[in-house]
Amino acid sequence: MKKRIDSIDLLKCLSMLMVVVLHLNGYGLQNVEYNPYGIIGFARTILQSFSIVGVNLFVLISGYFLCSKQIGFDRRSLLFYYKRLLPLWIQVEFYSIGIYLLLCVVPQINVHFSFRELLNQIFPILTNRYWFVTIYFLLVVVSPFINALLQTLTQAKLKSVLCVLFIVFSVIPTINIFGVRHKVIVWYGLLYCILRVLI
Repeated sequence: MKKRIDSIDLLKCLSMLMVVVLHLNGYGLQNVEYNPYGIIGFARTILQSFSIVGVNLFVLISGYFLCSKQIGFDRRSLLFYYKRLLPLWIQVEFYSIGIYLLLCVVPQINVHFSFRELLNQIFPILTNRYWFVTIYFLLVVVSPFINALLQTLTQAKLKSVLCVLFIVFSVIPTINIFGVRHKVIVWYGLLYCILRVLI
């Protein structure tokens, strides 16, 4: 396990601030009337532009700590590794259910209780209630396999793979002149790999 590094802790704090700014911009100020071409509109755009990388920084930090872990692929090793997700799951459950029930009992908020919504709150990760937590769980689940793949590649091959992935998942969606549905590529890539197992 890597030791705590002050600069990475500072980067985590900066990432959290960026995420707060994004949520404030997206939800907190959505009903505020302002001139989008005035100072407030300009300030919101600048803050959004600088803060949009906050989530990516979290993933980079997670990757820094997860990428060096070597985990056996036997059932016992994977189970031991995945048990570390349990505390995070419990935290998400506590806040998801707790905040929903709290909102239901405060009359001014006007949130009505329903069993269907409670079910969504009980399984927030499975129902993609909080998209980042869902994606983070999936990332941790597949990280041993990603690590095993990375260890088989030379630095030159890894750079080539990263270059192609950067073009497919960043450059093409940004310009989007081809109308490519880049998320489908992941599924097609999985189907492509299935053939390697069957042949």
